[in-house]
Amino acid sequence: MPTRPPELEFEKKLDYFSRVLVINPLNTYWSYQLSSELALRSREFTPEVRWVNVAPKTPLKFEINLADHYSIFLHGRVNRRVAKLLNKSGISTSEKLLKMKHAEFSSGFNSLSELREEKFKEIPLGRMIFSAIASSLKSTSFELSDVRDYLDFFLWNAYKSYAVIGKEIEEFEPNLVLTINDRLIGSAMAVALAKQSKMNCAIAYWGSSVNHIEDYSESLYNAYEWETKISEKWSNRAINEPSQAMIKAQNELDRLGKVPSSDSLRYLSEQIKGTSVDSKSEFCVFYAQSEHEHSGQLIVNPIERFASQYQAFEALQAVCKELGLALFLKFHPLPTSEAGKSNKKKRLDWESVKLNEIVQIIEENSSIDTYELISKAKYNVVWTSTVGLECIARGIAPVVLGFPSWLNRDWKLHAWKEESLRKALSNDSTNFDAQSLMPYFYYLNNFGSACRFSNRALIWNEKGNEVQLLTPTLLGRLRNIFSRVRQFFRVTLSK
Repeated sequence: MPTRPPELEFEKKLDYFSRVLVINPLNTYWSYQLSSELALRSREFTPEVRWVNVAPKTPLKFEINLADHYSIFLHGRVNRRVAKLLNKSGISTSEKLLKMKHAEFSSGFNSLSELREEKFKEIPLGRMIFSAIASSLKSTSFELSDVRDYLDFFLWNAYKSYAVIGKEIEEFEPNLVLTINDRLIGSAMAVALAKQSKMNCAIAYWGSSVNHIEDYSESLYNAYEWETKISEKWSNRAINEPSQAMIKAQNELDRLGKVPSSDSLRYLSEQIKGTSVDSKSEFCVFYAQSEHEHSGQLIVNPIERFASQYQAFEALQAVCKELGLALFLKFHPLPTSEAGKSNKKKRLDWESVKLNEIVQIIEENSSIDTYELISKAKYNVVWTSTVGLECIARGIAPVVLGFPSWLNRDWKLHAWKEESLRKALSNDSTNFDAQSLMPYFYYLNNFGSACRFSNRALIWNEKGNEVQLLTPTLLGRLRNIFSRVRQFFRVTLSK
């Protein structure tokens, strides 16, 4: 039956007798794009493919990205159009959106710590919910009283997804479950249920572009998988044959070693170049980060390493005190759009850490230059921050307490327990070969397989049917025209 060789790892497990269940977790164009791509690819290998929608009808305030919000009035019933296209390819579907009735569900947690430790039938439910809230708020700095409505919505979403996916697994009896970005409630639940049922699963997300797709067997946020994929891609490259990907990777690495990344530039508006801390002794800097950007990692509770940057910092301050090292805690700088604003609530997630007397704070809106600090510090310590990448690109070895996707354990830069951290801070800091990052940059420019049935705006099948994902309804087009006219008059009248 297959008309082509497998490209993605999950495809290598498929044969004619496979039964594939694909779970779509969100009512957004990119979720439909990726989950449909998975279903249509699977259909090339087996006739038994089922696509199930567990996307909730999401109020605007709960969306991860506001621009992704689908409105039935502005975009129509996209879920139905997608299901119809898949049906024409012989894929069975269940396309209905999950809908929460008003006051249908109310959670009874008394603290965030109680929430995070909550389990439901051995599934880390509380961590899933906390991850979803952090993604939506773009912050891990919140109190339970601030997020009661978020908590109720995502908890309802999790229980509903559990019920729907559990029933599908029982009735369809798949031997492979596929889904996308597993920090999303529906996807995280699909992965958890598949593993509980001891069946294979895979998680897919975009590759080096939104027209490429890559799959993962454990998690999109599993750095062990990233480490393996980066190593294999580098080993399989055409040696001694310059390619555009190699040239681009080298140029990006060289640039990062000289100037801040485009992402970092968004946070440097209040910093004054050349400004550093006033310290008469050798010092260590910990670069705190916004963990919501990697919120899928909040679901994981590793036993082989520090579980969070807060636990890691508690060990760091104890070791620095023991070794007589000055320690600076540099809070993540504010983005340009928030410069000068109050930051009272920016550190709520750090209140669980009791800072000892040696810790000196570098404020979010400090004028201290991050890159001057990197060059002056004896030890630059990160959790998974891109500051670690920037250190390496400048030939400086960071101490890494977490497991970022760019880390290679063979570098011996990681310190995942207090004992290894003590050893790292007892040795002289060293220079580091920036070229070690080449496999990572090469991979970022060159990973994933080209999408066969979708792109950012369109899904199609082998029969010539297609679904527009971003085309608005007539009402939507009229609204867009009205918005442009209103903006035109605002600009004109302001002159």
